[in-house]
Amino acid sequence: MQKHFMKIAAVLSLSVLAFFFGCSNTLSNSENDSVEYGSICISSSRALDVSTLTSANVTVSGWGMNDITKTSVAIHDGIGSFQIDNIPAGKNRIVTVKSNVDGALIRAIVDVSPNVENPVSVTWNTTPLASVYYNLLKSSNDISGFGETEKTKIASMIPEGVHPSLIDYAKIASDYKAGTISNYILDFGTVSVTTKDVNGYTIQVTDVSSEKKTVSSDSESFDLRSYPGSWKVIVYDENGTEKIKKDITVIAGETSTVNVSMSSGSASDFTGKTIVFVKANSAPTIWAWETSGDMVSLSAKLGQKWENQPKMAAATTDYMTDPTGWYMADFSSVSSGGKINFKINSGNQEITGLAGTFWYDGSSCSATNPSPVSGTGEKTLSVSVKNPDIPQAGIRIYVSADTAPKIWVWQESGLASTQLMGYAWENQPVMEKATGLNYDENWYVFEIPSDKYTDGETFTFILNSSSGDIASGKATTFWYDAKGVCGAEKTFYDSDTTKKPDPVKHTLKISPASGKEIGTVSSIKIEAGFGYDEITENSVTINGRSFTLSEGSNSYPVSDFATTEGVTITVSAALTNSKGTATVSATYTTKLLKEDPFTWDNVNAYFVLTDRFYNGDTTNDHSYFRQNGLSGDENVATFHGGDL
Repeated sequence: MQKHFMKIAAVLSLSVLAFFFGCSNTLSNSENDSVEYGSICISSSRALDVSTLTSANVTVSGWGMNDITKTSVAIHDGIGSFQIDNIPAGKNRIVTVKSNVDGALIRAIVDVSPNVENPVSVTWNTTPLASVYYNLLKSSNDISGFGETEKTKIASMIPEGVHPSLIDYAKIASDYKAGTISNYILDFGTVSVTTKDVNGYTIQVTDVSSEKKTVSSDSESFDLRSYPGSWKVIVYDENGTEKIKKDITVIAGETSTVNVSMSSGSASDFTGKTIVFVKANSAPTIWAWETSGDMVSLSAKLGQKWENQPKMAAATTDYMTDPTGWYMADFSSVSSGGKINFKINSGNQEITGLAGTFWYDGSSCSATNPSPVSGTGEKTLSVSVKNPDIPQAGIRIYVSADTAPKIWVWQESGLASTQLMGYAWENQPVMEKATGLNYDENWYVFEIPSDKYTDGETFTFILNSSSGDIASGKATTFWYDAKGVCGAEKTFYDSDTTKKPDPVKHTLKISPASGKEIGTVSSIKIEAGFGYDEITENSVTINGRSFTLSEGSNSYPVSDFATTEGVTITVSAALTNSKGTATVSATYTTKLLKEDPFTWDNVNAYFVLTDRFYNGDTTNDHSYFRQNGLSGDENVATFHGGDL
């Protein structure tokens, strides 16, 4: 597969939200590249100051490729530029641009073709169709073959005259597969704000409408209308200085709450923290995971193992006035803010907890500190956000395998979830490459929407139509380690037990070997292994031009550097991780290869003729006294058939 790159320049101004860029097969990043440049702009109807938009993330997705992401792209004085390397050629690649500041997200579709530039503009207008394609892709649908027929049908399902943030793309994707039609317009959400002792402060939600309100009394409550999505809530002081920024999730038709107050500071301020306190006679062990939000396997994410769980730490006076008999586990560094379930001392009882920090006294969980620390008297601005419960995203089945397996799933009542999702036995879904695990390698995932299964019933499945029935005994998200990458083969887990291998020295290999002649129609290939570690130096230089290696295979067409015979090409590459530095180099001389045209001259052609007649007269099988004296088989080397 030939690989290409996108080079992007961004300009922020008070206009419509847009992002323009192009793709090219040229791997140079010199100033003379033939690349389309453009802008990312914020609508003048937005109340948000454009100067606050300092970075964005850009992701390219597509069938048959891993997502390629450029994170925290810097924008200074409204201007930024960068490039994304090694984008595999293919149809219907999806470009997603998300602001790191306000959460605004736009998408577009582009075909990445070899040897030509592929310009694309990403705007609010391109977002609806691209978002439906994205939802189809993420539910394991091959969108690379979609043409005008599919595009026209999907476009006809998208409501007109509606802002892209108010369209239910997941529902459109689901109905497109099922051949049904329904309503796809979402309601607005509500952000309910309560304030205390912040007179003159301004509260703003950074959604598309960017509604804001300045507090005019000591105690005030008001609502801000918001588009559905993941945004920020920002609090400014009387001088317009940003004081606090918090993530907020707005759901159509639901209410998110924000409390803003000025109060005495306290050593036990749990804002933004996820700490589980457990009351016990002695230090217990805990195994915790989220059941909403990003559904993070909290204990596993911290590197802990079920079979060797660490004991909880004793609670301290930093958090409780009297911490006697209380123990704590801090999951703040890995939590997504979702609700938590947990088990104590490796027991079978699954305890339903809360989101954020809470206390479990052996019988129930509470968000109220049973022994709070007294305030210091110093005034502190406090902002808390409570998101509405996010609807269950569905059940996820994770399977370890060498390649993406097909899967067929049903429940104990006989309900075939895969059939309800629009699949047939002869056209089973292919599991998607897993992402977001502690270590994704060799893991694949299949997600069943919440309306395609019955709560409480366990799942049974078949892999690749041939594994036989595999009874999971699980009614919620689970991991099936068929390959045995985390332990014994064919083991089930309730949470993410994957673990990234310890770092090893990286690898570099270049081909062809140095000193060889190389055709101008050939490619130079560099295989790079990062050794499960962060790379601190990454460079490739070919005849003075610089590139960056991706993990895996990197291909550089010789024609990008020479098109004539006798040219010397010098290549050097270097990688550095915590285990050391690896370098490779090679020198080639180009050889002009001409295409060898096909000709029928001297071609060996073979013809196979079938006998159209039944062997009706066996007495003439030995005409001309022909006999087979070697094998003794009278049916060999004789005449059969041909009798009319």
